[in-house]
Amino acid sequence: MFKRLLLVGLSLTLLMTMVACALTHSEPTSSQPSADGPALTVATLNQLDAWPAYAVLQKGQTQGYDLDYGLKSYQTGIKLVEDGALGKWQIGDVGAVPALLGVLNRHLTIVGVAAEESDANWLLAKAGHPVLEGKTGDLAGTAETVRGKTIYVTQASSGHALAHAYLSHLGLTEADVNLKYGSPKECLRVLGDGTADLVALWAPYTYQAEKIAGGVEQVAKGSDLGIHQYMLYVADTSWAAHNKEVLVAFLADVSREAAGIDEVANKDLLAFFKDYADTSLSQDQLATDRKTHRLLSLEDQLALIDSGHLAQGMDEVARFFTQINRFADRNYEELAEQNFGIDDSYLKAAQALHQLDK
Repeated sequence: MFKRLLLVGLSLTLLMTMVACALTHSEPTSSQPSADGPALTVATLNQLDAWPAYAVLQKGQTQGYDLDYGLKSYQTGIKLVEDGALGKWQIGDVGAVPALLGVLNRHLTIVGVAAEESDANWLLAKAGHPVLEGKTGDLAGTAETVRGKTIYVTQASSGHALAHAYLSHLGLTEADVNLKYGSPKECLRVLGDGTADLVALWAPYTYQAEKIAGGVEQVAKGSDLGIHQYMLYVADTSWAAHNKEVLVAFLADVSREAAGIDEVANKDLLAFFKDYADTSLSQDQLATDRKTHRLLSLEDQLALIDSGHLAQGMDEVARFFTQINRFADRNYEELAEQNFGIDDSYLKAAQALHQLDK
C-alpha cells in the first residue's frame, strides 16, 4: 500500500522507514541535538504564510533562539516533510496533507496553525474547456464530462485532496479518471499545453495559470467542497520536547507577525514574494492572496484547536488517505487516538509569554 505512494512521490527508503516507525511504535530521534544550541532552520513553502517567519528574520529581533540557519523554501510539502525526517530542519510550515504523513511516522508534532487556506487551493481548467459543460450542484462539470479525463495534481498535497473531494462531489473516484502526479510547475505546463484537462494548484501558482494557459476557469476551491485546508506549524517531535523554550519563543514571534498582517504595506509583501518566492504578483493578485490565505494569531490558533475544528480538518485528511488506499484502517485509528498529533501546549506557553511581554 505505502510502496505505491512512494513510487510516485517519496523515496523507497523514507516510506519504508515511515511504515516501520508507525507500526512498531518506535521512539522518534532528534533532528538536532539540544546541545547544538538554539540556532534554527525553519522550512516553509513559497507562499504568504511564510511571511511571519520571513519578517522575524528580517527584523533580527528574535528572543531565545537564532535564525542563523535561516529559512528554507520548498515548492511542495511532501519534499519538506521528507527532509524533516532526514533532520534538515527543526520547525516547518506545511500543509495538513503532507504533515499527517510525518505525524504517522511520529517524527512530527503539530504545534500551531500558520494559516487557513481553503480558498487558496483551486481546481482549474482552460476557459471554455468541454469538461466544464453542465453543472453538478453549484459547480461546473458533471460525471459524464469529467469521467476519463486527465487530471494533474501534486502527490500528497492540498491540491490532491481538493481534486479527490471534487470527484466525490461528482460521484466519481480516482479510478474513473486519468490521475497524474506532477510538481506545481509541471501542472502549470500541462495545463498550458493541453495535456491536462484539469489541474489542482495552490497560490501563488494559481496566479501564473492565467498567463500560461491563455485564460482559465476556477472549477472549485476548498471551501466550495466543504473541506478544511490548513497550513500547520510542525516540529520534530524529539527536538521540540528538548527545546520547548526555543519553540515557544518562535511561535510567539511568528504569531505576532501574523496578527499584524493587515497592517503590512502591499509593497513589502510584493517584495517578499519576489525575494523569497521568486514570484511577481500584481496588486490584484496580492489582494486575492490576502483574502484567501488567512494568517492566524495565537488566539485564533488556540480557538481553532479548542473548538475541535483543527482535529476535524485533520480527520478529513486521514479519511482522504484511507479512501485512496494510502492508509490502512489501523493507521486512521492510531492517528485519531493521538488527536492527529496536535499538541497545543507550545501555543499556550507562547500565549503566556506574550502576556508577560505586555
